[in-house]
Amino acid sequence: MSEICDEFVCKSSPAVEGSLRQIAADVCALREDKRSKAPYAPDVVFDDGARVFQGVEGFETHTFIRDVVGNARAAVTTMSMRNGETAIIEWRLIGDAPGGECDVSIKTTLTMNLITGRVVSHEEQWDFSKCGGSAGAFLKTARLAAAAPKNVADAAKKAADGLDDLAKSLDVGKKEEEVFVDPNDPMKFFTESNKPEDDYLNYALFVAALWLVFEGLKATQTLH
Repeated sequence: MSEICDEFVCKSSPAVEGSLRQIAADVCALREDKRSKAPYAPDVVFDDGARVFQGVEGFETHTFIRDVVGNARAAVTTMSMRNGETAIIEWRLIGDAPGGECDVSIKTTLTMNLITGRVVSHEEQWDFSKCGGSAGAFLKTARLAAAAPKNVADAAKKAADGLDDLAKSLDVGKKEEEVFVDPNDPMKFFTESNKPEDDYLNYALFVAALWLVFEGLKATQTLH
């Protein structure tokens, strides 16, 4: 199983068609973390029902099929355009998993930027109903278990990047601190402290910490 659907007729721009054919080729080759990033916007939003991230770098740690499914093969069954900016790629994943053979039907919905031809949203729906034995149940649980720590790590990186941007914005236009002489000791100097921007940064750090705890708890809950 490695053929791309050649009957696909793109009803959008040539740039969109090029991106879709590249994505279809990567699907057939199962290039999860090695896929081409060219078809994706830098801030693409990805959600496959287990793994959720924003930013094309998230694909670099997206390795579920390689890590879990043995002797995996894939093929695109249909490609279609729902409208000028929404494309559907349906594909089939076959392989071996604990509990039996897996035969998974996957529907990928892509929202495109018509000007750049790049994907701004990538969503997937996985159907395990054709898997043999207990393979389907195993894969459902394994996907959630594999995605949870990566989701937390992605959230932590996003929060850290946000704090870094905030710190840089607070430094913009910041004047050099004034140095004062202690009137009781002419040889002792000090700087003015407790500025408003310091309070803003401390508050941001506190909110970010709470948010990371919440994301971790939410990811853990998906395992039950």
